[in-house]
Amino acid sequence: MDYDDVQKAIELGFDYIGTTLRGYTKQTQNQSSTEKNYEFLKWAAPLWRANNIKLIAEGGFDTPIRARNGLYLGNADAVVVGSAITRVQYITKQFYDKIKI
Repeated sequence: MDYDDVQKAIELGFDYIGTTLRGYTKQTQNQSSTEKNYEFLKWAAPLWRANNIKLIAEGGFDTPIRARNGLYLGNADAVVVGSAITRVQYITKQFYDKIKI
């Protein structure tokens, strides 16, 4: 999802927008980082609000703080927490990386 996608969603009258593919398309492949996602959400939030569109933020919300920030700093209506709670290997790696000796 990029800026043009936001405009198109508004034009088409979307009720909800999800940021799932942000960072996985040609236009956004170098734009998916937590900080860039917050910036994008902050930029787009007034446009969504003005058009009564709900935002579902997805991708990179792998800690409780990041999820909270997506809601409060990014102005999302909902945040999807996926791999951080559903993929055992991801969870295990997080623990391993933090406590390995």
